[in-house]
Amino acid sequence: MPRAAGRTDVGRCRAVNEDTFGIVATAGALAVGVYDGTGSFEGETAREAASFEAARVVREAFTAAPPPGSSEEAGRRLADALRAANRSLFDRAAARPEWRGLGTSATVASIVGHQLTVAHVGDTRAYVLRAGALSQVSADHTLLAALLAERREVPAEEMQRYQNIVLRTIGLIEEVEVDKSSLELRDGDAVLLCTDGLWRQLDDARLAAIVSMHPDPDAACAALLDAANAAGGHDNATAVVVAV
Repeated sequence: MPRAAGRTDVGRCRAVNEDTFGIVATAGALAVGVYDGTGSFEGETAREAASFEAARVVREAFTAAPPPGSSEEAGRRLADALRAANRSLFDRAAARPEWRGLGTSATVASIVGHQLTVAHVGDTRAYVLRAGALSQVSADHTLLAALLAERREVPAEEMQRYQNIVLRTIGLIEEVEVDKSSLELRDGDAVLLCTDGLWRQLDDARLAAIVSMHPDPDAACAALLDAANAAGGHDNATAVVVAV
């Protein structure tokens, strides 16, 4: 069974940690996820609650049924879990006006044998580290990523602003589109899931170097969050690392 660990940190510039992570180990399968809440209202830490609610729904989806027997089944279950989380948050907003406009990005992954399956909504990310090289598995659902995918020219001065515009979020609309992908892992690979508070502070080369230096997943997570804070800690940061 792969080894997994996760950590989250409020950072140096925020009063509330709106991130959540989840790790579910069952016989023959491992499910992990990171969640980054969005939106706000006075009186409660609802952004925390939005990410926590999504993590709760995903956890229940993987503990209420036998482990998936294939990558196809894992992909369906991950996507269904994120759609269920979306519905739960959407229904809460319908019942409680103060929850309207609240949601969360989410990247969840399942490992069955050596098969990695990822389901994703928003600007949280999944990476695979292989032989020191880091590859992004998920695709950002941001305006910048959409424009670049269309081969549109983006002025340098607008890149940061466009990257901050998230086009797809769990909880804001009744039905959400979930991206899925899968690949075969090799012994020695590492999987990294993280929120934008980590990948915006540390470029891919730095992420790869830190994970490569720390074979223990918990030590890798601690080093990643320490590095994010040392680089400014401008946002909440969350990392889950899986050693294959």
